[in-house]
Amino acid sequence: MLKHGQPIVAAARVEHTGTFNMGEGADRWKPFTSTQRVVTRRPGFDWDAVDDHSAHATLKDGDITLTLLFRFNEEGLIDTVFAESRAQIIGGKVTHAPWKCRVWNYAIRDGMRVPLDGEAAWMMAEGAKPYWRGHINTLSYEFAQ
Repeated sequence: MLKHGQPIVAAARVEHTGTFNMGEGADRWKPFTSTQRVVTRRPGFDWDAVDDHSAHATLKDGDITLTLLFRFNEEGLIDTVFAESRAQIIGGKVTHAPWKCRVWNYAIRDGMRVPLDGEAAWMMAEGAKPYWRGHINTLSYEFAQ
């Protein structure tokens, strides 16, 4: 959650730990650590508030457009993010499937409430197939001038 007058984040650096499911059939969870840098400039962003508990966000970067459905909990915090179609690799081939990410364990970082834990899953006909579970250990921001 942002406060009125909150500085615009230009970039973020995130250090994660967690597990990644390497199995295409049976689950094979492997631990990971990662460092990620996210830059907020260039992609376009269009937020469409649908109702009190959901909103669509469309990101555009060159020829690539992605629309996500955000669902909010009773506190107004993001609970899940859903994409109708997201690329995945199965058996060395690129396919597309619905995708969902759940987030929780919110904490205040630099005046913003952010989720520290999450799980991403492919939404298959037989049910959700989680492939990523992570925790943010360190989060730092660069703010726009």
